[in-house]
Amino acid sequence: MFTKPELLGYVDWRRGRVRQTLDALTEELAARQLPSAHRYHGMLFGLTVGSVPLDVVEHASQIRQFLTAAGVKVQPMPGDRGYTGDPWRCQLAFTQLSAAALCRRRRSPDPS
Repeated sequence: MFTKPELLGYVDWRRGRVRQTLDALTEELAARQLPSAHRYHGMLFGLTVGSVPLDVVEHASQIRQFLTAAGVKVQPMPGDRGYTGDPWRCQLAFTQLSAAALCRRRRSPDPS
């Protein structure tokens, strides 16, 4: 079980790792093939890094679907019909809401 501060701390730590990776990314590094020990061996490192935002969107959608199914009212986000807000502000609110809702969900007794 994770507390809200633990989840938010993890999100902050991952953001730092992303910044560190992107700051160090050069054309030469991006053109490097991943080693044979990597599950995507032979793929260019830059393509792998470039696909990460798609993975984030996919996982965020899954979390949002989980929260909605659990009865949590989620905030509107980019991609929703009629969304008019700031995409970056919404992303932060969604991350905070997700962390809080997952903590509540883990603490509540199993309904079965």
